[in-house]
Amino acid sequence: MTTPLFSFRALFLRIIYRALRLAFCVLIISTLFSALFPRPAAARPRANITAPSQLIDAVNSLRLANGLAPLPVHPALMQSAQSQADYMAATGVVTHARPNGTYTQQLLALGFPLAGDLSMGGFRSENVLSTFGPLVWDGVPGGWQDAQHMNTMLSGNYTHIGAGVAQSGDSYYYAVDTAAATTSGQQQESASTVLTSVPSGANESAGASQFMVPVTVSTPLKSRAL
Repeated sequence: MTTPLFSFRALFLRIIYRALRLAFCVLIISTLFSALFPRPAAARPRANITAPSQLIDAVNSLRLANGLAPLPVHPALMQSAQSQADYMAATGVVTHARPNGTYTQQLLALGFPLAGDLSMGGFRSENVLSTFGPLVWDGVPGGWQDAQHMNTMLSGNYTHIGAGVAQSGDSYYYAVDTAAATTSGQQQESASTVLTSVPSGANESAGASQFMVPVTVSTPLKSRAL
């Protein structure tokens, strides 16, 4: 005859066994789901971004976290990004538009050997953003988390990077420029034609590229991104 104490112990052991089996099954399912549907890694070098070098380090950390090589800095992209940040700070407008010419024309004028179809803007992209107070990089900023902006930072097509940071009062303005250089390192023959042409398409005036069409994402009183 089974004693009440023995029955209680047997029941308790069965409950523990079933709970462990359930936990093991949940662990297996979770592992399989993560393997089948991986999420892009988000590097989180938490920092107050007040200098272009910090912004470049943050983007390159994001690339490394996603299995991509960091992009080397190019002086032309540094100059284009900084001039854009300065322009936005002076006007108070978050924009890809330039006061003189287009993003593509600016890169060519600065001597960058831009790859791609230059009549379509070439292989280059740009993320811009403004914040009240310094940008706290604790992962990708909200305005840059969509596919187009992530492409600017994580595309394997781009070969170089530049960044700019400017301040106006309590507002900070940021620009990240990425682009692909020609394999020869020389400008294309069509560069001179593009430099002297008058922009006629919305593609250029919006600062878009063959890889990216910027999307406006606004967060009132916090940040503005393009």
